[in-house]
Amino acid sequence: MQIGERFLKRGLLTKDQLDRVLEAQQQTGGRTGWLALSLGYITSRELLQILAEHYHLPFLENASEHANLVDISLIERVSYQEVLRYQTLPVRRVEDQLEVWTIYPGSESALTWIKDTYQTEQISVRVIGERDFFELVRRFWKVDLVKWAADGLFYRSPEESARERLGRSQRIVMSIALVVFIVVAWLFPTKVLLGSFLILQGIYLLQWVFKVWLTLGHKDVVLDLEPISRLPRSEWPVYSILVPLYREPEHVLRQSIEAIKNLDYPPNRLDVLLLVEEDDRQTIEYLKQCRPPGHFRFVYIPPLGPRTKPKACNYGLMFARGKYLTIYDAEDIPEHDQLYKALAGFQAWGDDTILQCALQFYNSRQNLLTRWFALEYANWFDILLPGLHGWRLPIPLGGTSNHFPVETLRQIGGWDAYNVTEDADLGMRAARYRIKVRMLPSTTWEEANSLLMNWLRQRVRWIKGYMQTTLVYTRRPVQMFKNFGFKQYGAFLLFVGSVRWTPLSRHFFGPF
Repeated sequence: MQIGERFLKRGLLTKDQLDRVLEAQQQTGGRTGWLALSLGYITSRELLQILAEHYHLPFLENASEHANLVDISLIERVSYQEVLRYQTLPVRRVEDQLEVWTIYPGSESALTWIKDTYQTEQISVRVIGERDFFELVRRFWKVDLVKWAADGLFYRSPEESARERLGRSQRIVMSIALVVFIVVAWLFPTKVLLGSFLILQGIYLLQWVFKVWLTLGHKDVVLDLEPISRLPRSEWPVYSILVPLYREPEHVLRQSIEAIKNLDYPPNRLDVLLLVEEDDRQTIEYLKQCRPPGHFRFVYIPPLGPRTKPKACNYGLMFARGKYLTIYDAEDIPEHDQLYKALAGFQAWGDDTILQCALQFYNSRQNLLTRWFALEYANWFDILLPGLHGWRLPIPLGGTSNHFPVETLRQIGGWDAYNVTEDADLGMRAARYRIKVRMLPSTTWEEANSLLMNWLRQRVRWIKGYMQTTLVYTRRPVQMFKNFGFKQYGAFLLFVGSVRWTPLSRHFFGPF
């Protein structure tokens, strides 16, 4: 019996719904059950029950409540990465058989992995619910998952992480410099004041000349869409979308879900991860009321370690199934063809590329502050960043609408959970490893801060994050020169290193 017939027999699909699923299948390819799930006709639990029936396998209800059946000695022989990759969990030995629980029935690669790992041919398979599967993974690997989400970059490369604010050499150099400055300022206060003023004005002049140079190098990015238009939608890869959420109102959540549903990309090839803190009960309740389609997944972040957006994104990255990945904030409204253009960009420029879209505000006319903010964003995303692109210089990523090849993102360590502008830091780390960041000709619309205090808090966070990023990439300046190259590292020092530091000097030299 075909899968579609099973859905009809069980009353899970109507004839009209099945016809629409089959019509979508002709356009985009894919399996009947997953298409029905992505169109919102069935739940993941109903799909897995039908798949269990189709493969003549038992379905275990509420598997997460039977965690006591899991043999820890079996779990210790595999990693959470393998369990997530094969979507299969080894559970226990029953007589001469190894029992496994899976949400991917019929997977030959999963069975081969189990056979090779445990050196057995006798395997008993049970299908469980998707929510139960991920709950079990979180339960048995909770410490490891949080550890790598929060500190994975630090363990991989301590010098690239902002967990420690200053390196040993930086503390020594800065302490000596401070003592020398105080002594000289005490002996020659007027000359020190004048010299400091002239140095800072010189830096301002260099910044101004550099930005003029970027403006002259600004070019509209041209992306040829013809090659991707010839690629059948049935061959488009799975695209993961991370949506970090925290204390979001219900109307914002509904807007976010609708914006993602409106993307011109086959729903059965979208993997949407709604990242929500485990104890954020209000947001979780609102999300359940919104009832997003089946290709949206809830990922609950344990309340351990830093409560930051990059930690949440790292946690989500471990569960991502896609070949490519992007991030949208809750209030974001991307242009409907953005993923299509991103796919064209990766096809044209290769998988050693990261893409950054322009950001702009849909409430720019709300008040004077939002108008100024919109002008600043237009200058940043439409002139300065394309100027960096044009001159092939390092580009600090924006906080949203970055597009990554998943394996490339994992290889360079994901996001720094301790850097409050993790996006800019990641752009610089990509440049260090000679991974190109390119501008994508697509815009994401978001909400501008319309209140002065909120705007100030955001601005303070940006300045702090750029300072953190500068400190990280000046710990070993000679090594950084070698990694970046002279022109790229100089551009970093001017554009990231000084652009957020020098405004602080105005508070000191303003009276003069």
